[in-house]
Amino acid sequence: MLPFVKETLDDIVGQSIRVKGIVGDLLEYARGKELRLSPVELNELIRNAYKLMKITVNKDQVNLVLNSNEDMIHMQADQEQMERVFINLFTNAVEAMDGKGDLIVTISKEQDKIKVWVSDTGKGMTPEEMERSLSLFLPPRTRAPGSALR
Repeated sequence: MLPFVKETLDDIVGQSIRVKGIVGDLLEYARGKELRLSPVELNELIRNAYKLMKITVNKDQVNLVLNSNEDMIHMQADQEQMERVFINLFTNAVEAMDGKGDLIVTISKEQDKIKVWVSDTGKGMTPEEMERSLSLFLPPRTRAPGSALR
């Protein structure tokens, strides 16, 4: 098989898997999926989510930088849903960086709180893009006209 044909087919399969996941997420959200809490180690969960992202996103030139103030951070969480959150964040970051750069995850545990920051070395968003993206999460009455979600 010619290399460009294989690459194209791999891309089609990867994007199909991604779309299937998005549709599944929307259906679960509509149904109000119940949480399945279990013990999770957060640093490992993040590393695994990064590896899982490889299935749908070309990240050969993306470097994961994991900064954590503790080697092991144990918590109760729905592992599957947490992985989906991080995969979505990581995928958006890789796309913002055009497939190359640093994906930086910083974790801080302070007493009974865990904070996670995800950033990247992409070009960033203009103030207009930021406003538009945040307006999608506002209730319909406060959303700007023309917003994609209703």
